[in-house]
Amino acid sequence: MQDGTYRPRDYALLFALAAIWGSSFLFIKIAVAALPPMTLVAARLWIAALGMLLYLFASGGGLPRELAAWRHFAAIAVLGNLLPFFLISWGELQIDSGMAAILMSTMPLVTLTLAHAFNADDRITPAKLLGLLVGFGGIVALVGPGVIAGLGREVVAQLAVAAAAWCYGIANVYTRWSTINSLPAATTGSGVLICAAAMALPFSLAIDRPWTLSPGAGPVLALITLALLCTSVAYLILFRLLATTRATFVSNINYLVPVFGVFWGAVLLGESVGLDALAALALILLGIGVAEASARRARRRNAAREVARSVLGSVPSEERE
Repeated sequence: MQDGTYRPRDYALLFALAAIWGSSFLFIKIAVAALPPMTLVAARLWIAALGMLLYLFASGGGLPRELAAWRHFAAIAVLGNLLPFFLISWGELQIDSGMAAILMSTMPLVTLTLAHAFNADDRITPAKLLGLLVGFGGIVALVGPGVIAGLGREVVAQLAVAAAAWCYGIANVYTRWSTINSLPAATTGSGVLICAAAMALPFSLAIDRPWTLSPGAGPVLALITLALLCTSVAYLILFRLLATTRATFVSNINYLVPVFGVFWGAVLLGESVGLDALAALALILLGIGVAEASARRARRRNAAREVARSVLGSVPSEERE
């Protein structure tokens, strides 16, 4: 990101991450039919951690030795992995993916609020807020008003998925704020996944007794895909974006994920894509465009002020007078 402008590569990575995570709800639905939520989370994290470590060491990287870095990894593991993975997997046992999309799409609004409080370079502006609300309207149009009517029927499950959205928002802002933001994406991803996997394992062993389970080939393949593609590869992209862009930019992912969910449903399951879905996509992209255009203008104004201050500061006071 230079002069407050995101590069085409940033948008390409954002859309790639949305495409990957857009498929995750499908794989969760397949896997959770045979694997209890806590065991699904633990297995997903262990496989993802091993995959990430193989990539890290193969690329010549390594893990940090400083205790401070591991404290940050542990915090992000809880907020960005352990809690939301479990809450979404458990919630999807009772609510459909359309409702989950609505609830998860509140994450950019959460991130916007938190980023304003904790990241000095990521403030709320009216146009940015308008853009996020337009994007949220696109999500509502995508899943249909009928889903909104279902709000409150499965209150606990809906609150669980909404809480997962909050966890993701807090984790993104925390990562952007913390010192590990300067580490390579593979290093951060490996550290976070190791901590999350270590935390999840005791709960899985105590609650689900996974050695008694006998899932079929379909759920196992879905689990492996969730771990390696939707977690390991996705985390390489996510932490790269958080290091080079802003938390509110990355939070736009939750507006795009449901769009790709519809796309994968059409490609893999033969579901139809109507004009309403295309209209919803247009609204979502418009919302992102409005929010980012506003943010870009604000960053350029701030940069111009800094230049002006530095120029004035270099001029002797008698000359300014």
